[in-house]
Amino acid sequence: MKQLSMKPFLLLLCFALTAPVAFAETRDLHFTGFTGVSVGWGIEVDITQGPDHRVQVIGDSRDLDELKVEKEGDVLVFSHESRRGWRRHDKLRVNIVMPTLKSLDLSGGVEGQLSMDAGSETFSGELSGGSELNGQLRCGDLKLSLSGGAELHLAGQGGNVYIDGSGGAECDLKEFKVADVTSELSGGSTATVNMNGVLNANQSGGSQIIYFGSATVGRSSSSGGSGIRKGN
Repeated sequence: MKQLSMKPFLLLLCFALTAPVAFAETRDLHFTGFTGVSVGWGIEVDITQGPDHRVQVIGDSRDLDELKVEKEGDVLVFSHESRRGWRRHDKLRVNIVMPTLKSLDLSGGVEGQLSMDAGSETFSGELSGGSELNGQLRCGDLKLSLSGGAELHLAGQGGNVYIDGSGGAECDLKEFKVADVTSELSGGSTATVNMNGVLNANQSGGSQIIYFGSATVGRSSSSGGSGIRKGN
């Protein structure tokens, strides 16, 4: 009987023993005094409320070495050091605890989770490039800019809402109670709102706004198969 050669198995064993192995690592970062967060490059971010600022990053050590974190004014910005395209080795997660959040910018496929009570403060959110934000929020007025297939799903309550959506963006505020809504939608974007005030809306390019509650439609215009309708 012909015997199998052991050389392929020995080569694989040698490779396994000599190849570099990277494990998930947790690093605590020391930043305080920020009220805004900006995250890009497909990072996962979780933001919750607490009395003090705490920032933690979790991921492959090689990715963490490339991660660039800096404070620009009141905003904590997460990007990467490499001048070329950053090819991550594994998922990269950011956990943030902070007293209050006033602005959030997610880009490049970021997945975000939010749990925040901002009181009567105005909250500004900008999502682009397929980023997604889910969570709970209480705030004053809410200003949203969504583009490039971004998705937002929030529950909670606020004052008045201003929505700018383009490029197939989806804004789901059905579980977020507000007063007045002003929206500008284009490129097949959709917005769902729960309101008890005046709705001023402009839609184009097949965009749709759906409202729940006791809204009064004020100024409105629709083109290219767009429209406004009351939800069931």
